[in-house]
Amino acid sequence: MFALVLLLASPAFSLSLDQALDAAEASSPVGALSEARVAEAHAKLNQVRSWLLPTVSAGGASVWQNEVGLDLCYPMYKALQAAGVPVQPSMCDSFEEPVVTPGQQWQAQIVAQQGLFAPSAWLWRRAAAEGEDLAEREGGVDHYQLAAAVLEAWHASARHQALLHDARAAEELAERIEKLAENLVTGGVASKDQLLQARGAVATARATVARATAASEAANAALALVTGQSEPADSFAVPTGAPSLAEALAALDRPDLRMATQRIEAAQAVVKAERAMALPIVGLTGKYYGLEPAPMVAESWNWQVQLGVQVPLFAGGKVLAKTAEARAQVEKATAGERILRDQARLEVIRVHGELSAALASLREREEALRLTEEAVAAAEARLKEGSGSLLTLQQAQGGTAEAQVRLTLARADAAYAADKLRQVTRGL
Repeated sequence: MFALVLLLASPAFSLSLDQALDAAEASSPVGALSEARVAEAHAKLNQVRSWLLPTVSAGGASVWQNEVGLDLCYPMYKALQAAGVPVQPSMCDSFEEPVVTPGQQWQAQIVAQQGLFAPSAWLWRRAAAEGEDLAEREGGVDHYQLAAAVLEAWHASARHQALLHDARAAEELAERIEKLAENLVTGGVASKDQLLQARGAVATARATVARATAASEAANAALALVTGQSEPADSFAVPTGAPSLAEALAALDRPDLRMATQRIEAAQAVVKAERAMALPIVGLTGKYYGLEPAPMVAESWNWQVQLGVQVPLFAGGKVLAKTAEARAQVEKATAGERILRDQARLEVIRVHGELSAALASLREREEALRLTEEAVAAAEARLKEGSGSLLTLQQAQGGTAEAQVRLTLARADAAYAADKLRQVTRGL
């Protein structure tokens, strides 16, 4: 029966920290944002990759002209040569003017181009790949920041749940002393003013429970906001020890630090790509074209292949300016990475100090609670024997409630600092 009462008094369902993190990941738009960012970067990479692939285009036109030159001499010369008549090309010298007639021509062409040597395209492809990696790192930072918010909300809920439990325990103790006072007054051992003091202590304890309940509900609502779940936090785990500061600093490998390093690499890749814009490009161009009606001196359809080199000579300083801008981005990313790493190290040192202090005070407050509980038991025993006073018992009871709250806060501080240290070093 007692176990059943405990079950009904405790929350039917509660969230562990890992469950809260999973729920937040499932309900938060952070995942969709990260996927969209990566998809955008991947599309840019495919766009740059297209620079390395051949391009094919086709076109056509109808041309109306007032003069279409048709040279009749050369076709006649070819026909006579084919017939075996001995003639020379000089026969065409007697034709002063070609035959001219107005008309219309249809033009069509197919052009294919392929870059053979294009350093800028290859280096921009590399820069786009670095940009895709950077987008993935940014997604990791989004999840890291979400986990930090969940950590704060979960520990706030767990802390206030524990304080509410302590407040209810103090209320039960005050009510027990009130009943004891009533019995003493009935037996003529205590005065009514002592009973009134006991009842005042009960009223104070109930007010404390009301405040703790309101604070717990607010903390639970904040947790529900970030996780999408209505369950409160489960009880926190009190750590038994802490890693050394050197171990904590050596384990420093957070997603935001990895992104800062990736940002430097991406900026360096852009510098190389911008600098390559001044390098020559070798390309191959093929063309297949035709005219209808065809000129008498040519076939209807013809083809040509061209191997060309394009050497940038002067672009108004654009390449130098863009390269200088990219180098400035490298310097900015490098400085930002150093600042972020220093801040991370300071945060690890601060949280490690908080964990060490919480563990130190935890042992002290455990001993303080033990002593106050012994004082309550001794005062109650003396009161029953007739050698003690109700006031002494009330004072001992107040000391126990205060010591319990301090111990709960120390436990909550230690549990939070342990999880926070894990979060600021490598993430949850």
